[in-house]
Amino acid sequence: MPLKITPASFLIFIVLSFLYKTVWLWLSRITQKLPWKIIKQLIMKPGLVLLINKLLKN
Repeated sequence: MPLKITPASFLIFIVLSFLYKTVWLWLSRITQKLPWKIIKQLIMKPGLVLLINKLLKN
């Protein structure tokens, strides 16, 4: 099934790419403000790792 490029699908593509860029910028700004040292300590704690493993297995 070949993808037909209609004005509507092109417009949707532009909107989606715009949204993607905006969300990406927003996420990068948030991640820069996050206290990475604290997050790393939380990730390194074995309790959290076990909790994540349990959640993934369920």
